[in-house]
Amino acid sequence: MEHLFRDCEISKRFWACNELGIRVTHDSTIDIRKWIIHWVNYMGKLEETNGLLLRFMATLWCLWGVRNKILFKKEKFHPTTLLSTWVLEVGMAEVALVEYSKEREKRTRNMADMEDERRRWLRESKPFYAVGSGYNCECIRVMVDAGWKTWEKASIGWVAYTETGQKIVEKCMTIKAESSLQAEAMGLRAAVLWAREARRWHVEISSDCLPLVAFFAGMEKAHHLTKEILEEILAISSSFHCLSFSYIPRSTNEVAHSLACKSAIQIC
Repeated sequence: MEHLFRDCEISKRFWACNELGIRVTHDSTIDIRKWIIHWVNYMGKLEETNGLLLRFMATLWCLWGVRNKILFKKEKFHPTTLLSTWVLEVGMAEVALVEYSKEREKRTRNMADMEDERRRWLRESKPFYAVGSGYNCECIRVMVDAGWKTWEKASIGWVAYTETGQKIVEKCMTIKAESSLQAEAMGLRAAVLWAREARRWHVEISSDCLPLVAFFAGMEKAHHLTKEILEEILAISSSFHCLSFSYIPRSTNEVAHSLACKSAIQIC
């Protein structure tokens, strides 16, 4: 392989004369694999390669292809054969690269559009059902919020309403949490545990913490500080006939927010 791809006099001249201008020294003791990896890494790191990496790989493929034609098809070698094959290979590679880039851009754009649509769906407060479907159900709605300053200064609050808007209960408590996100997760867990203890089997939990609702909708992975809490909530959800999670903006979650702040004042 060293002789074919690098050390042959024809290969040396071809490397030097094409657009790459790679000069192969007489003392080429570097293993051919390391030599190729070196050039691939070098060209890949250039800010403006102008297709140099593509041409480098096309040159290797061209040398291999011409060698096979001579060896297996008994074709006679001529420098113009090597050059014309190289031009053809580079052209085909560039066309393939352009098509690949277009397709990747299209997929990326489609995925971004889908992500925007899913987030719009969340922001419109449409519930994601962990259990059940909400069809023909009279769900109570529990609105949850949390407050966090430090590990020793965190709080949660939640308020539950009937389907007609009548308040059932409101609660708040101080907690210890490592972050605001963890405090929000602990608030959700406390609300779900309350609903189970109150034997309320059709529940819609609402929170203004979008990352947590996105987790239940399968859109985001759990943060390491919330993973255990959220997995516990999912385990508890099997007790319910219908349990959903939805996002609400802070402006419509004032009652739960006030309860969390009320509890926070007690520890300030």
